[in-house]
Amino acid sequence: MDVQDFLIQGEGHEEDKREAWQLFQQAYERQMKGELEEAVTLYKKSIETHPTAEAYTFLGWTYSFMGRLDDAIEECHKAITQDPDFGNPYNDIGAYLIEKGEFDEAITWFQKALQARRYESPAFPHLNLGRVYERKGQWTDILFYTKVRDVLMSKGYRIERARTQQDIAEKSSTIPSAFILNMNDETLNAFQALDTLAADARLKTIPILAFANHEEVDTFNRAKALGVTKIVSRNEFSARLKDLVEEVMLNV
Repeated sequence: MDVQDFLIQGEGHEEDKREAWQLFQQAYERQMKGELEEAVTLYKKSIETHPTAEAYTFLGWTYSFMGRLDDAIEECHKAITQDPDFGNPYNDIGAYLIEKGEFDEAITWFQKALQARRYESPAFPHLNLGRVYERKGQWTDILFYTKVRDVLMSKGYRIERARTQQDIAEKSSTIPSAFILNMNDETLNAFQALDTLAADARLKTIPILAFANHEEVDTFNRAKALGVTKIVSRNEFSARLKDLVEEVMLNV
């Protein structure tokens, strides 16, 4: 981050933008020294001189140091309004929601951070998603997905992961060869995903390979009724992944 980030943001005189940058730097120095009230005052002066997404975000960060998480989140929303492409405030909202124990809501914000066009530290939302899944007891799902990805990519397949219902439509703009669906994915809601696919004329004929915990008989039956091409246990899916994908694709 440097003065150029301030110069390119919004209308206004260059001298105001440079002054805002100087105030921002002074605020950051005070924040790092633990002089939080002084930092808040200087960040606010920077915003008054020339508003930037960075100043709003760092003001929110300072509030978080003071335990004022709701105020921190509010400043991040102002940053997003100022520059929707700036990734930091999306990630920071997620981090503050973790502190509030709102893990599911945090996931949504980390996913938005991953899509941001202007973000100097894109590793942070990945790491924070790991924190959420670990605290939700879903860390094994991350490792499982990584295994699936590596197996399919080694066989020449390209894989896209949909984390939300909106992702399904957006990532299917190029018609896929098949869908793989984890029926136990709490963040996606697998049954709603099946409804989404069935409602889209472009996608409803694409073969679907699904897997679930072997003891969930009702899940198996309901998935078949909703049009899943083949559903197997999680263990079988892991052991026969490549062969299963090829099987469902042959059924087209």
